[in-house]
Amino acid sequence: MIKASVFQKQYPNDLGSVRFRISPNATRITIYLNAKGHISVSIPRRCTFREAEDFLLSKQHDIVAKRNKISQRARNTNIEFPVRTKLYELHLLAGQQFGTSRNGNTFTLEYPSRFNPQSTEVQQYAKITLTELYRSEARQLLPPRVAELANLHGFTYNRVSIRATHTRWGSCAHNNNISLSLNLMRLPNHLIDYVILHELCHTVVKNHSSDFWQLLNTTCNGKAKALDKEIKQWASTI
Repeated sequence: MIKASVFQKQYPNDLGSVRFRISPNATRITIYLNAKGHISVSIPRRCTFREAEDFLLSKQHDIVAKRNKISQRARNTNIEFPVRTKLYELHLLAGQQFGTSRNGNTFTLEYPSRFNPQSTEVQQYAKITLTELYRSEARQLLPPRVAELANLHGFTYNRVSIRATHTRWGSCAHNNNISLSLNLMRLPNHLIDYVILHELCHTVVKNHSSDFWQLLNTTCNGKAKALDKEIKQWASTI
């Protein structure tokens, strides 16, 4: 059995530094790869480190291949204008200096004309601005939708918070506080609902046991596994 709850290990191969975490709610060894290519392994209490490491190494080829795809995708994620989010539009305009103006729900991002729109400077400013727009609409749209779905399916929870998380779409604390990522605004509405229902189900079942998946499947009209598979295709955008 492993005593430390969180620890790192550096591997001399393509895996590099890997973070291992003991999870009391985990029912199986799970490997996570975030948008920056960092690897973490969630381990159930009943498992040994050797079992977790053997599982990690058995998946090494697939992990490295997926991380390479993420890196390539990150190099090709420059924002194309105009951007239309769920509530807003963001336009780009060459001007004198960096600044943002607003007309209703339309925002115009001005940048110095000496820069190319695809330059690091313009793209970084655009991404910061877009993140704030996602944060604004997440605060407007997500809490009411949580309440609506909770009422529809008979769930109860404490409160909803919006965070700029990059490794999780959402989480549910032991006291039934639900945290949702502002990056949910990038997803189609049916996947946003899936994430919300996933966390609402955790107010009843705190782990990912068969009871949890049965409950989630009931709330998702029998499509829980299909939706879970679909949302994994968006993981690298978090």
